[in-house]
Amino acid sequence: MMLPAGALGAGCDIPVPPPVDSTELRPAPIGDPGWKITRRYSAHHALIVEVECADRDRAFEIAREIVTPVVDTYFEALIYVRAPGSSATRRVQWTRSDGEFRSLDF
Repeated sequence: MMLPAGALGAGCDIPVPPPVDSTELRPAPIGDPGWKITRRYSAHHALIVEVECADRDRAFEIAREIVTPVVDTYFEALIYVRAPGSSATRRVQWTRSDGEFRSLDF
């Protein structure tokens, strides 16, 4: 990969990724019986989590379990719950400003 001229200025080091067998690359399993996190992202104090669960009606329960430990870390959380192989999704949004959980189905 070619880097632009000046990209390696004084004091700029290219980080070396950990070896493939490193435990840093294996996230802890997250979920409970009946549901599992398939993806998670965070940016700008927002948490976005995708969850597989056969029962979308458990979305609020799952969102509370995910959000409760991180309420002091994020301003907003979006939890997307869908059944495996389905596109029908329930999104649960939480915001720190009011502490409420709201849902939207699509």
